[in-house]
Amino acid sequence: MSIPLFLFTYNCGKSAEDICSDAGSTAYSNFVDNLFANIPGSKASGDHAKLYVFAFQELCSVLNGSFPGIVGPKLSKLGDIILDVLRSKHGHDVDFTLITKAHIGAIGLLVISDSPQNIKSIRKADSSCGYFRSSLKGGCGVRLTLTHEDDETEFTFVSCHLNANEGTEKYNRRNQDFYDIVRSMDFGDEWSVLKPDSHCFIMGDLNYRATANIFKTDSSTTKDQAESAADTLLLTSFKNLEEVDELTCARNANQVFWGFDEAPIKFRPTYKFFEGTAKYNSKRIPSWCDRILYQSYKSPVEDVGSSSSTDLPVPSSDKILPPVKVISYSSIPEISLSDHKPVYLSINVPFNAPKSVIDSQGLLISRQKSQGSLILKPTVWDKQFNRRFTYTADTLIGYGLWGTCTLKGRLLFFLVLVAVLLFIDSL
Repeated sequence: MSIPLFLFTYNCGKSAEDICSDAGSTAYSNFVDNLFANIPGSKASGDHAKLYVFAFQELCSVLNGSFPGIVGPKLSKLGDIILDVLRSKHGHDVDFTLITKAHIGAIGLLVISDSPQNIKSIRKADSSCGYFRSSLKGGCGVRLTLTHEDDETEFTFVSCHLNANEGTEKYNRRNQDFYDIVRSMDFGDEWSVLKPDSHCFIMGDLNYRATANIFKTDSSTTKDQAESAADTLLLTSFKNLEEVDELTCARNANQVFWGFDEAPIKFRPTYKFFEGTAKYNSKRIPSWCDRILYQSYKSPVEDVGSSSSTDLPVPSSDKILPPVKVISYSSIPEISLSDHKPVYLSINVPFNAPKSVIDSQGLLISRQKSQGSLILKPTVWDKQFNRRFTYTADTLIGYGLWGTCTLKGRLLFFLVLVAVLLFIDSL
């Protein structure tokens, strides 16, 4: 038995507020119409996924993202819109239901199923890796159990937004962000993102750039440098991604995404565009920032990290064991609400989870012999302190922005200042 899945990730550049504000708006139509056109299946065929997972980054402004009470309702509204799209696509007789949502900062995750009665044991987790442990960057995840007759299998889905910009320092920061997230997410079952006997999908604006081996660059890249590199990049064959794509290089070097696969990339870079267009902005080198990866269904696990297991650049059906079937891995360039383009993956996976890449203690198996142990389970620090640091940082950032960037905030600040001055004067 195989399970059809549809996964979608989009850095919407704060446009979620526009999508949700008015069903007659241009933003709403641009998102809904093009999402409808790219979701596989139809009413006539009766084909639809068992689970639909939508990951979003930059759902709203940094100010609003600092307050979970603001983000949650916006994400729910977005879920209602997506449910309408699915029902229009496949018919109202299919019981599409928003199973759960998770969010941290402006990062969100929605899970929809056609059979809610077969979903149980839902757990959620999050982790932040922004400045001062704020949720400006980080990830959120959902873990659930899917039942079928007398059997069941577990899935873990994660939406990530890693640190941005070009250069070696930023590249290393992204690698560290990835490690922090997959180690520190606490699902309350003693496991983080990776768990034995669980399917795992990680998606989002991973922010890896196509600057590897082109030239050394940093956040101060000049316009001429960026345009020159962009010209070189866009002439590059998709089969040569290992020469330019940071994420592919990092995976080949066994630095990140240990034991994960990615379907062959056959779409153009998804970043950076002028909003509302399909034209690249030369301020940044065009890159495949938006990605969807899944824990490998290959065997044996000892091959994880070898060149044969990181086959992103070269399509090869014999390297993916049946019944894994990638239906489509592509972008939706017509959705033009931000400087990113969304990416989706339609895939059929086996009912049984892939072989684990970590042992019973949470240690990465492929690293134990040659490179020293690497633990991928939440630590005491993660469980007891990370959330407190994130809450404190987000609160300070949120109220700081509210006090300086909003009329009410500035007015309150002025009144408090006047009151303080009057009090001092009365002494």
